[in-house]
Amino acid sequence: MQIDEGVDSEVARWLLERRVELGFVILPDERFDVLPVAEDELVAVLPAGHRLAVCSGVSASDFHGLPFIRTAAGSGPHVDQFLAAAGATPKTLFRFEQLSSMLGFVAQGVAVTVAGRLALPEPPEGVIYRSLEPRRPREIALAALNFERLSPAALAFLRIARKMHRKK
Repeated sequence: MQIDEGVDSEVARWLLERRVELGFVILPDERFDVLPVAEDELVAVLPAGHRLAVCSGVSASDFHGLPFIRTAAGSGPHVDQFLAAAGATPKTLFRFEQLSSMLGFVAQGVAVTVAGRLALPEPPEGVIYRSLEPRRPREIALAALNFERLSPAALAFLRIARKMHRKK
């Protein structure tokens, strides 16, 4: 068994190309058989002393002109859509794939960012998370081209995921 990590569009392409049997996708996605497994949301990642840290929610326009960290990770396109919909243009200073790099720069007060809450650890010292306004929920699902045509290993993984999903 092998586990690969990629941005959402890359994972979908791997599934379509049959490079992988199973992958996690953001719903809706009608191209695949899916098993919803988790709900996530995008959140603002801010230095604890930032002026936006006192807000209960942060809008896309609040990011306009701010020093910003863009993520090349899976949520990147969703973050870009959130900002673009409001015409917000933050001042992109960095592009990182690693959350640890992003969190380190935010903790130092260098920039702000937006990330998927499920991917984030408990906030490190000097960092806080705030909901976005409007909220940006995302439903995550385990996906395959066809659940009926999986290898024994992939089918076993799917069965475990189904059991875990029922326990929620």
